[in-house]
Amino acid sequence: MPRRTCDHCGRRLKSRAKFCSYCGEPISGSPKSPISNESFTPSTSRQSSREAEPETQPAIEPMPQVVEAALILRGKMAKLLSERDMLEEEMETVRVKQLVGELLEAAAKKRLEKIKAKIERLTKEIKEFEGKASTPLEQLEQEHITHAERLQKLETLYQSGEVEQSVYDRLVAEYRDKLADIVQKLEVERVKAQHWLSELEARQQQLEFDKETFGVRAKLDELPQSRVTRRQQNLEQELSKISQVVAGLRALLGVSSTSISREASPKSSRVTRSSSKVTHPGKCPNCGGSVPPRSKWCYHCGNMIN
Repeated sequence: MPRRTCDHCGRRLKSRAKFCSYCGEPISGSPKSPISNESFTPSTSRQSSREAEPETQPAIEPMPQVVEAALILRGKMAKLLSERDMLEEEMETVRVKQLVGELLEAAAKKRLEKIKAKIERLTKEIKEFEGKASTPLEQLEQEHITHAERLQKLETLYQSGEVEQSVYDRLVAEYRDKLADIVQKLEVERVKAQHWLSELEARQQQLEFDKETFGVRAKLDELPQSRVTRRQQNLEQELSKISQVVAGLRALLGVSSTSISREASPKSSRVTRSSSKVTHPGKCPNCGGSVPPRSKWCYHCGNMIN
């Protein structure tokens, strides 16, 4: 039986799938299984949220290359910042060990010098990235800060009697209009960034699945190893680039991953493999059906996998 594809996102589906495991959309021709209100709420249902949205949504432009390049640098800079933070913690640990007598002064001084040299090197690299890693969202945020500060300074000058009422009224109206305009633009940029992140994470998931699939096909002697190796290398290159852009978007939006932004409950069955991948043990917590480890949606019941 030929494998089907999702009408919504175009990805390949399992033959028995009732819902897409990538986007959560119901598969055409598949009856919808009965779902309780508790497990299928508007907050977790793609179908319900889509019905609540307006019929026409403005199209979001593809990510410009200049933004992509800035996000790659942003991802690299986030990694450097994390490394610097760890080094600063290590430096503090060495100081404490010296104070309690675990390290001799000479040994502690030598280690501190090495750590300090690494921190200085990382700080230099971070400063080089700062000017190049600026995105439209960050530029708007800076504009918002600048105009808010000007408005506050104007208020101070007015309260001290250094600005006349007519000038104050005109400038207050001007700065407030600018701030309102910036806020609207910021919202648009945030929506675009969230959209790009969602698309790239879905693409990342598909590429990882394809890479694993090619490896299995090689073991089954379905495809020659040379062809599989070339294909896997191409997939790895694309995955590497996407991972850098995703890291940049997460740093820009202030999230470490799509799932880390939600607090994990004590009953959660997810298992953390690494700091960047959160998986579940292969079963849907809603219906108990088996699902691929990295699926975001259950293809049996259509619920989001928490």
